[in-house]
Amino acid sequence: MRDIHGRTWEFRRNALGGTATLVSFTLVGCVKLCPVSDHYMNLVEDLLRSSGREARLVTLTINPDDRSEELRRHVDQFAPGTNRVFLTGEILELVPLLDSLGMPAGTTDDHPLFFLIFDRSGRMVRRISEATASPELLLDAVLAADRP
Repeated sequence: MRDIHGRTWEFRRNALGGTATLVSFTLVGCVKLCPVSDHYMNLVEDLLRSSGREARLVTLTINPDDRSEELRRHVDQFAPGTNRVFLTGEILELVPLLDSLGMPAGTTDDHPLFFLIFDRSGRMVRRISEATASPELLLDAVLAADRP
């Protein structure tokens, strides 16, 4: 996987563990659900900053392709803070990771929206659907997962 700056990441080794992690998904080019997900992540980042607490915020593309330039333009549209990590990758690395997280590689017309919470050890502890998600609920869940 690569971030928008071209740095290489191994999802389980670099993105999980050490602190709680909130994972979201975005499909570059989506105009329905993904902007909501991206906005919620921005609001969670703002709430974290104002609370003085920390957590890792990771957004994975569900576009199975190397679209780092498209992802960078997507990220620039809503100007997240510096604590967010956006990851993309080649089809052979991205699809198995998405499958392991319960997110099918999708099209702009057919993909679910949910968030995943991982605890300090990198274990998934909660899945929150779009229907019940709010920035406050996501913040509470990720902070709860950060307790030793």
